[in-house]
Amino acid sequence: MVIEKEFQSKFIKEIRLKSGLSQRDFAKKINVSGAYIGQIETGITALSRKTYNKILETFPEYLSNDKVQDNDMISAYFYPDVFGICQNGVFIPSQNRISVKIPKNYFFQIINPDKQYSIIYANGDSMLPNIHNFDRLIVEHMTENEQIKDNHVYVFCYKNKIFTKRLIYNIDEIIIISDNSDPIYKTKTIQKCNDISILGQIVGIARDLKY
Repeated sequence: MVIEKEFQSKFIKEIRLKSGLSQRDFAKKINVSGAYIGQIETGITALSRKTYNKILETFPEYLSNDKVQDNDMISAYFYPDVFGICQNGVFIPSQNRISVKIPKNYFFQIINPDKQYSIIYANGDSMLPNIHNFDRLIVEHMTENEQIKDNHVYVFCYKNKIFTKRLIYNIDEIIIISDNSDPIYKTKTIQKCNDISILGQIVGIARDLKY
């Protein structure tokens, strides 16, 4: 998943300043150029998933949830087995869930205090290279009558199965896109119907949290 552009600069600057490094030295630590870091901080260039993962690996001390205060955390349910089941377009959440706290710096989007959040496991490789199998995905649950945002990644029920895909919402159809470029993952178009129910948007990845 690509972090929303408006938050990339903030994310990079925050980690770099916490580490006390210049753009050049920070870039050297994660094997990229100083110019690239400068372009991300100024909003010219997008932060790639590869670079984001390298930052997580290189600077875990600035991302660990034991380094933040309670007011820097968001309450959520973690579903260690399955998120739930779909029956005739109705989502029934699993009762096997754990109450957890998520550091705010794991979110790609602005946090809405009125929204409910959950963590689920990614399943499969259809969203590579942005989402890996068994990634912990942060889901912001949809509210009634809320519209999807084109090209954002959502969890949804379709024909009694749960999927994580990128969506585009047209007048009378929904386009379902896999990020993996392998030809087996074809873009699909379905008509709007009662068979599909949007559960929530993926707004972060909590890959290195320990539950």
